[in-house]
Order: sequence, then structure tokens, then C-alpha cells
Amino acid sequence: MNFKKNGGLYEVHIVHFENPFALLNFWYTFVSDYSDGLAAAFSAIPFIYGEYNDEYMKMQISAWYRGVNNLFFVIYGPKRSVINDLKLQLNRW
Repeated sequence: MNFKKNGGLYEVHIVHFENPFALLNFWYTFVSDYSDGLAAAFSAIPFIYGEYNDEYMKMQISAWYRGVNNLFFVIYGPKRSVINDLKLQLNRW
């Protein structure tokens, strides 16, 4: 999904995984693609929750997963404050 807010374009992706093992495999690969292996190792409590925030190509990225329902979320956009607002709204969902 794409959102336009405060003059910026934000991408939101939500992915449901069939099982927690597929989710964790994807999570560690995803975080490793944007950081080093150490950041990936400390980015999650396996099967429960993971969170990763960084700057990539002068844009903000925020990703997290909830192991309870095997959902992965990622938001990509220019302003951290807008990303945090979108994240709060998605976590209520």
C-alpha cells in the first residue's frame, strides 16, 4: 500500500506467513540485507517479536513482526515521525 502524507510517499507492506519458522527465516534474511549479521541476531525475540529501524538510501525504514499471528510489517518513507504514527495505527489493527 502507498500513502501520501505531509508531502511524502510512504510504502506499507504486511505479509502473513503460514508458520513461525518461515517468518523467522524471512525476518533474519530481511534484516541482514539492510544491516550486518549482529544487528539481525539482536533484532528479535524468536517466535515472539522483532523490530528493526534504520535509514536506507536517505529514507527511513521500520520493520517488525508479531509471532503470535505470524505477521510481518514494514514501512518505508522520508519522515520518522510519520512512520511512527503509521506504526502505531498498524499495531492497533
